Formats: sequence, structure tokens, C-alpha cells
Amino acid sequence: MWTRLFLPAWIGLALLMVGSLGWLPPEVGDPGKTLSREAYLLTMVMPVALIGLCSGALVRWLGRRSPGLISMPHRDYWLAEERREVTLARLGEHLSALGLGLVLLIGGIHLQLLFRTHPKLPQPPGEVWAAGGGALVVLQLLWCWRLYRLFPAPPAAQPQPVER
Repeated sequence: MWTRLFLPAWIGLALLMVGSLGWLPPEVGDPGKTLSREAYLLTMVMPVALIGLCSGALVRWLGRRSPGLISMPHRDYWLAEERREVTLARLGEHLSALGLGLVLLIGGIHLQLLFRTHPKLPQPPGEVWAAGGGALVVLQLLWCWRLYRLFPAPPAAQPQPVER
């Protein structure tokens, strides 16, 4: 589910940022701390491009190509041949959820700037931005907890009986 939502949201964010370049003033930022609109776009598009690494497809490809590059607790157990495909699918879904949260964060930052530079537009109250930030913090905590629950320690090995 998250993987299906991630790609359109990621592409939509990139299109929003590039498409709204003309809506930004020539100098973006606070007085004394400004960037040109092009420098702002480059500064914001770089993290958006890196968010693309949070895709389930990349995790599945990397897990098949070089499983040693995937860092996770108990990697040898979870990436064993008999569990690898299921583990990569679960990990990919989970990473896509993280990517979606990052898309929302960067999108919120960009929208906040667009609203601030156009005071004639209806302005969302400050509580909206605070609630959005708080929701993202809660979602990231839930993400960590769920990752911990998805990949617990492997079952203890049963000792082999000693034959006499």
C-alpha cells in the first residue's frame, strides 16, 4: 500500500516544487538569510531526489543484488534464502512509508514558504503547521516501533540432543 502511494506523492512533490518556482520572489528567505529562487529550488530538490531512495523497489533490487548492503538487526536470519523475498517486501513497504513521511515534511516546508510569500492567499493558522509537525513526529515514532516489531530477534536455536 505505502509503495503505491509513495511514487505518485514523490513525483507530485517534485512537480509542485518545480512548477511553483515562478510563484516565489527573486530572493527567498528571511532578511539577511536569503537565497535566490534557483538556489532555493536546488537546495530543496536535492533532498527530494534523495527521498527517492526510500522506495520499496530499490530495497527489493538491492536485497537481491547485494544483501550485505542492507543494514538491519539479525540480517543473516531475516535475509536467509527462504525468508529473503518476504523480508524485502516487508522492508520495502516500511521504507516507502518513511519516504512518504519525508515527502509530507518537505512538501509542508515548501507550502509554508509559498503561503508566507503570498499574504493575500487565505493563510492556514499556525496551529495547522504545529499539528502537522507533531503528527510527523508521532508517525516517525510509530514507524520505529513497527520496524522493531516487524523484525524481532530470531527464535532461539534448539540444542541438539546428545547421542550416547
